Amino acid sequence: MGGWEPKFLNVKFLRADKTAPTSVITYPGHYPGANSQIASLATITGNVTDNGAGPGETFVAVCLDDGGGNVKTGPNSCLSATNGTFTESAPKYFKAAMGGESPPTKTWTLGLSVSWTADTFYHILARSSDTVWNSEQVTVLPAGQANSQHIRFTIVTGANTGAVTK
Repeated sequence: MGGWEPKFLNVKFLRADKTAPTSVITYPGHYPGANSQIASLATITGNVTDNGAGPGETFVAVCLDDGGGNVKTGPNSCLSATNGTFTESAPKYFKAAMGGESPPTKTWTLGLSVSWTADTFYHILARSSDTVWNSEQVTVLPAGQANSQHIRFTIVTGANTGAVTK
């Protein structure tokens, strides 16, 4: 045969993923936009996208507003449990339930059983990781600003709870 003949072939591929996913809170909405003035809140929803390894887990925190549009800090500022009260002094993150996947995006939900105070503003913070543990950092923005992972909403007495029909 005259030439070199391989006895075996061992090919390996490596894909490096150093990019964190992106979380989006889809409900409630950011104040003063759509779905931001609500009568109650039993479920927070969103999605996470990761074009690398794929979405992993999402964690969500809920905190009170400081009265000036910012996340409150100090005692009695943030939710202590998904069925609890606002007794934490810093955001406490709860693992959201991951839903259906339409690569590279997954939906998530966090159920709550909280006694909300009417005419009060709250903040929701979300952060996600992918399947190789790249994690996004939560950016807490100044008053009046929002991004996909930090929104501000309010519980309003007599707010609409359903669709408007003609």
